[in-house]
Amino acid sequence: MKTRYTPLAVFVLFAAVLLTILHVSTPDSEPAFIYSEVLDLENTRNNDVPDARQEARIKRKLAIESGSYAPTDEPDLDAERDFEMTRDPGTGTVPLERLWQATELATAQRNTALQRVGKSSARAAVTDIWTERGPTNVGGRVRGLMWDPNTANKFWAGGVSGGLWTTADITSAAAIWTKVDDFWDNLAINSLVYDPTRPDTMYAGTGEGWLNFDAVRGAGIWRSIDGGATWAQLGSTTGTAFQYVMDLLVHPSTGDLYATLRGNGVYRSQDGGLSWTTVYNPAACCTDLEVGADGSIYVASGLLSLGVGTVHKSPAGPTVGDTGTWAELTGATSVMTGVNRIELATAPSDANRLYAAAQDTLQTIDSLYVS
Repeated sequence: MKTRYTPLAVFVLFAAVLLTILHVSTPDSEPAFIYSEVLDLENTRNNDVPDARQEARIKRKLAIESGSYAPTDEPDLDAERDFEMTRDPGTGTVPLERLWQATELATAQRNTALQRVGKSSARAAVTDIWTERGPTNVGGRVRGLMWDPNTANKFWAGGVSGGLWTTADITSAAAIWTKVDDFWDNLAINSLVYDPTRPDTMYAGTGEGWLNFDAVRGAGIWRSIDGGATWAQLGSTTGTAFQYVMDLLVHPSTGDLYATLRGNGVYRSQDGGLSWTTVYNPAACCTDLEVGADGSIYVASGLLSLGVGTVHKSPAGPTVGDTGTWAELTGATSVMTGVNRIELATAPSDANRLYAAAQDTLQTIDSLYVS
């Protein structure tokens, strides 16, 4: 007896075979259907036809969820990717409260790796307990710090895009911070110094020149002659050479103002910043400035692609800081080789003691050095 098929059964069988063929021949059909559904949802929400950027956003959102998305030059889309990579699947939010624990774990792992290769770690050696003093509700990296020479416990802090702030008592557990001027929010304050020979005179160097991708360009050097009550831009620092002021130093004996400028060496002003001369310009980018207990001046150079790390010195005396008095201290015979960025510190009790924290070419702490 022959089996009879109704027209409906034939149609259902044919549809099933067709869908099977389509599924096998188009492995990406499921994401395509999902994309179509998401697109329809977006159309319903916006009540219009999505533009090319909206379609790109939806496609990238699907790629993020599938783990196949790679970073692009579109910050908003990369932010979405970062969110998807760091969110807690259980809550659907980024657990910022766990950031510190993650940072501590990463630091401990890095310290262990450094110790295995015989290198010292700055963090591993730290036993002091640090207490936060705020402000906790303002964004921006803090790169400039300064004790006020005129008022006990008064402290200044300058942040990149966070503005210039001061607190009347840095020793207080509930320190209250006051913004100096709203205009400072638009400047990247990189360094703060005062003149030991004229304590009411203060300087702020602007411009974050460390080659980080989110760096903020500055607007020269600013000066206050009334203890920080008012500030004004030095007209001599409005040019492109002063867009990235790496560090400032006022010599405690002469009152001369020194500035390291990215790609332009060491500048000096002997008239309170009204005019400048170049006193030293090695091949590598000059960064940190320090003065020794005897009045000698030290400068570190080296920054990523802007040269290897080296240390230079201008000896104390009547010609300190002059052109022709600078000499490199870290040559071929030095143990400090293969380093990049260097941060210096001098010992107030010993003119012959110099400390250096060096970063290697992989942008991790190489070692701590002492001379």
